[in-house]
Amino acid sequence: MIAHTKLGCPCQVLRHCPVCKFHLIDDIEGIGFKTADELALSLGLSVSSDTRYEKGLLHVLKDALSEGNCFLPESQLLARAVTLLKRPNHTPDYKSLSTIVGQLIENQTLVYGEVANSVYQRAAYRAELSVALKIQTIINQPTYSTEHLEHWLADFEAAGYRELSRLSHEQISALLMAVKHPISIITGGPGRGKTHVLKTLVQWLTSIGANIALAAPTGKAANRMKDATGCEATTIHRLLQWQGRGQAFLYNEHNLLAIDWLIVDEFSMVDIFLFNSLLKALPPTTQILLVGDSDQLPSVGAGMVLRDLLHSELVPTTRLQTIYRQRHESPIIYAASDVNFGTVPTLHKFNQASSWMDVGDCAMLETPSPERTAKTIVELVQAMSSENVDLNQQVMVLAPQKEGASGVHNLNKLLQPIFNPKKDNQQEVVSSSVVYRVGDRVIQLKNRYDTVPPVMNGETGRVMAVDAEKQMVKISWEGGAIVDYYPGNFEQIMHSFCITCHKSQGSEFPYVIFPLLMSNYRMLTRQLLYTTMTRAQGTFIAIGQPEALKIAVATDKPSIRFTGLMTLLISPIDELTKIFLRLGKVRGVASATTSPVTVASRLCSRGLIATPGQMTTIGTIALQLYEDKYGHRPSKQLEQVGKFRFKTYHYESAAVELIDSAIDLVMREGS
Repeated sequence: MIAHTKLGCPCQVLRHCPVCKFHLIDDIEGIGFKTADELALSLGLSVSSDTRYEKGLLHVLKDALSEGNCFLPESQLLARAVTLLKRPNHTPDYKSLSTIVGQLIENQTLVYGEVANSVYQRAAYRAELSVALKIQTIINQPTYSTEHLEHWLADFEAAGYRELSRLSHEQISALLMAVKHPISIITGGPGRGKTHVLKTLVQWLTSIGANIALAAPTGKAANRMKDATGCEATTIHRLLQWQGRGQAFLYNEHNLLAIDWLIVDEFSMVDIFLFNSLLKALPPTTQILLVGDSDQLPSVGAGMVLRDLLHSELVPTTRLQTIYRQRHESPIIYAASDVNFGTVPTLHKFNQASSWMDVGDCAMLETPSPERTAKTIVELVQAMSSENVDLNQQVMVLAPQKEGASGVHNLNKLLQPIFNPKKDNQQEVVSSSVVYRVGDRVIQLKNRYDTVPPVMNGETGRVMAVDAEKQMVKISWEGGAIVDYYPGNFEQIMHSFCITCHKSQGSEFPYVIFPLLMSNYRMLTRQLLYTTMTRAQGTFIAIGQPEALKIAVATDKPSIRFTGLMTLLISPIDELTKIFLRLGKVRGVASATTSPVTVASRLCSRGLIATPGQMTTIGTIALQLYEDKYGHRPSKQLEQVGKFRFKTYHYESAAVELIDSAIDLVMREGS
């Protein structure tokens, strides 16, 4: 039933096509490996088949990538695969799985990396390798003169220009380093003057007529960048102009951006794939400045790019260490700094939610349990609302984890009636006990590339329309996309009255409320607490247990991810070039033809008529057979059918036999 509904694929076809049984895993939204595995086994796939083992291994690496890892050590890959593929009467043996890994390495579906025993998906390895090559190429370019900037700074200082006269020695050093080198990094925590340096640099670049691009990973970060510098700033996806599913970015290695300078803020949030796309779109003469706080949690996507760049010591870096604001002006900055250095910060204590206005900007209300904490958070938000605080614009509750009484899911249910109370006769859509109505704050939980611009994991938005009859929720996202959601993709979104600390990166809020409990002790780290505190622009309030605060500060546990970028960055460039050229060789292509073949044209030439469901199934099988043989997908081209224009796969003539195999299988079963 699942196969027929989701893929238009009769179960009889699946019984004859082991490949199709697992095609569901990658292409059907909402069906994961376990569901597809159960389906395939029920339709006759052997529990020890190579196809099942291969798909299991690939799924493990896909999961690892979603966790932020670029690779897995081979031992971990095999161990995870055994756990995934184990059945009541069957446990895969390591030798068989290792053999499959070897086959996947041989056909370059997977790749061994430079880190010992590292196994990559081809795309992840290629992204790291491409970034390392590009960085090394940029680093080897000549440096630039800073003479003009030095004269400009001296002239303004002599004139008593107040903003520039406040530049410290380390800030001036950061400016000079950025201008001197083709690529450089400025890193430092909040209050260290990064924004002041950026503003001054943009002023100077504007004065000399440079073509500048200011970019950040999120819309909120881009808006803050614009406010700070007075110049237009955009998201990286908008800068590169995402074109929608299957089309990638408009600007790439074949269509370069026309800019002299690129400045990226909140760079700790940039993953390896996005950074690779960004570098490929830059002319060789573009100077690059990357700005970020290396102590923040890593990017949602794969990699730890900022950390690896810093640890390689290849890119010239300025670390801003002096806090330029007074303690009484910014107690949160000093408290966060204390946390970073392992000192328990001073949080003003108060005893009831109603007295929240009587305490300082950094405070804690003690509660004994997760249940009491959740109730107190609700009381605190109600108290803020009664003082005319704009909850939707100013207040964010950040939680360490999703589950539990003080977890994201439960708090969102409790907070929705306060943030967005239901109006009379207001339409609602209910999905898995979650109620959506107009005005709700929401957050995207996975990258969605079928929209223009794309909606990225962690992007926030607002419900702008609801159709209860159609079960549709229309959402306006901060990046500019307006997207309709229906049953089947509601799992991509959730309310954002409360979100996880990890999802909050790149955002700032006037008021941050944080449940801090021993029940979350596995999550409590210095890095998590630091990131959470620095999301607060004005007031940070922890609700929970003082011992949990001490545990978090004492637990110095930087995020560990399996990445190979640092190793590649310090490798000789000629070795990287050889690897890249070898990796770039196509694993096999069908011979070219001046008359590409589509499923529709092949059916027509054979005098066959297929139903829409059969057409879909034939296309699915043909595509999978082609990928298995050649290691990539055929090209997509625009096709005109009547008044409709759409993109279809165009196969080379040598691949016609694959289309015929798919046609014969489906049409035989349908006859």
